[in-house]
Amino acid sequence: FGVPGGHRAEEWAYPVLAQPLIAGEEYDVAGVARRGDLLEAAVMKKLGVTNKGTAWAGVTVEEPHFVALLRRIVAALRWDGGIEAEFIAATDGGIYCFEINPRLPSWIALASEAGANLPAGRVRLAGGEDVEPAVARPARLLARALTEHTYAGNPLAALTGGAARRNLLSRALASPTTPVAGRAGTVAITGLNAADNPSAGLTVARCLRALSPAPRLIGLTHEVLATGVYVDRAWDEVRLLPFPSREDGGYPEALLEQCRDAGVDCLLPTIDVEVPIVTWLAEHLAAAGIATLVPPAAALAAAAKPRLPGIVARGFRVPRTRLIATWAQLETAIEEMGRPFMLKGPVADAKPVRTAEEAHVVARRLAASWGFPLLAQEWIAGEEYGVAAVADRAHRIVGTVVVRKEIRSANGNTWGGTTVVDRTLEKLAATFAEALGWVGPFELEVIRHPRRGPFVIEANPRFPAWVYLSAGAGANLPWAAVRLARGERVNSLRPRPGTFYVRQAWDAIASVERMGALSVEGRVDGHVI
Repeated sequence: FGVPGGHRAEEWAYPVLAQPLIAGEEYDVAGVARRGDLLEAAVMKKLGVTNKGTAWAGVTVEEPHFVALLRRIVAALRWDGGIEAEFIAATDGGIYCFEINPRLPSWIALASEAGANLPAGRVRLAGGEDVEPAVARPARLLARALTEHTYAGNPLAALTGGAARRNLLSRALASPTTPVAGRAGTVAITGLNAADNPSAGLTVARCLRALSPAPRLIGLTHEVLATGVYVDRAWDEVRLLPFPSREDGGYPEALLEQCRDAGVDCLLPTIDVEVPIVTWLAEHLAAAGIATLVPPAAALAAAAKPRLPGIVARGFRVPRTRLIATWAQLETAIEEMGRPFMLKGPVADAKPVRTAEEAHVVARRLAASWGFPLLAQEWIAGEEYGVAAVADRAHRIVGTVVVRKEIRSANGNTWGGTTVVDRTLEKLAATFAEALGWVGPFELEVIRHPRRGPFVIEANPRFPAWVYLSAGAGANLPWAAVRLARGERVNSLRPRPGTFYVRQAWDAIASVERMGALSVEGRVDGHVI
């Protein structure tokens, strides 16, 4: 096998390694060895990766030649302990090893579920015990999904002087239970992708699972590998839809049919591109007995990323923004915006850029994913907040949750934060709903400049992926949206300040048959095996 030259590193100083791009399928092989003898192994074929190439979904496969290649590596290096080798099976028939990691991989729970408990074997070897040879059996599926925990306060504040404390996480809040008066009904929720850049579907479901009794939950996905599909008992049923489109692909018809067939009485869309379609379909859905709470088309148009600067005329501060419809306009934006600045796709995705070269690379990626126009947005320094709210049909806010963002991913997603009482930001949400004639859930992403005050950098026409914090803080916004959609009265919700939220990745393991059943039959139940 060939080794094409190392891996690329942008944030780890020099040397930086250049490696040819090889087309093919990726496989990871994990093993445990003793003095150059490979004792246990597991082979995973990658089915989904992050934008950094990290496996987010995969399946164990029976590929003895990859085990043989790892055995050769282990023997050549006289390896002791855990190891992972990453391979590409190229389209030209060659197999290339592009990375070797001197430890067990993060997906190692999959190997254990498939009958090869490599961490246990490594412990036994360290203790001088014998280990029986084992290779993971095929057809076990990994789907890494994000989940959340809420706390009465930030447990990290208990760290003083860098010293660890026992029972640091003992203040974790149990799933908050909200009694339900009247029928719980059946609620359909879209947006089941719970990977590193998650949609809100799984977190909205967790908010509704906290009810007593909980409604019957129908997950609607247009991705077979949406990782929220594989979280056990998150859903009563999962159904497959075509990709969202008004014009073709059958999405509107399939949405109506699946909701009717499942007995749905309320639909909560959580993906940006779906909300305008649900608005367009709202009367048809209502005629079928399916309630919705979505903004009118004019409000959606006013809040769309390319038109968001227009809300300045309504009294909001928005960073200086330039539309980029051509590559020539990108050059002009690079000259005018200063550095750093933000580059955004027209529907989703954003990244800060600090050099002209980086701007060109990011712009090509965004244009390939979302098309034009792109947006160049002024960089605003300050503290970041997320403001989630629900407006009734009279455009009045029934609940607002403000989170101070304290832990963020490289993509800018909120991975941890604390609820705060901020009357200025609550009023900002109320003014937004009234000025635009908004109905339903929304999120404002805000940066508070230390001198110039709050800037609205983005408005999203749905719940944010961190919305489980609202249930943890005692202001269950998804339940408020369901009740308003059904025409019920909702009293004003007040979240508890100081509630802390942190997101973690959880490896859900399932049989590959679940993926096959969803692909072929278009539906599976909520019990994952």
